[in-house]
Amino acid sequence: MQMPLDLLKIETHHRGEAIIAKTIVAPYTGGAGTVTLIEDEAGNVVKLAMYNQADGSILSNLPEGCIVAIKEPYYKQTAENDFVISVDHPSDVLLLRFKDPIIPGKLKAGTEAAMTKTAEEWRSVGDAAFIQRDFPTAVFW
Repeated sequence: MQMPLDLLKIETHHRGEAIIAKTIVAPYTGGAGTVTLIEDEAGNVVKLAMYNQADGSILSNLPEGCIVAIKEPYYKQTAENDFVISVDHPSDVLLLRFKDPIIPGKLKAGTEAAMTKTAEEWRSVGDAAFIQRDFPTAVFW
């Protein structure tokens, strides 16, 4: 069952729940994982920290504007007194396609620009990412 971000409870593994949200900033990759901000259809924002992702995986460096589904989110307080959804296994997060029917209407509305890009525009952005050795972003575009 899909849940909004504002119903997350600290130090809780939300069994049987899922979150669908859009990345709203470029990811920060450092230390053991990747951290980004996600926003749900109600406009709630929270940090998403993903660990144990392969370096070549798109999930290791989610480009801004991606829509993800997070299975059974675990919301925790970090040692730095920060709050994040922690994803520790690659199978707990899924990159959704822009036309996926499970994407809520408000999140889908923001994807029209990406869906109207020409193949040449997609390739150009992907090529630029490849040249910068940002392989996950290159694959996404």
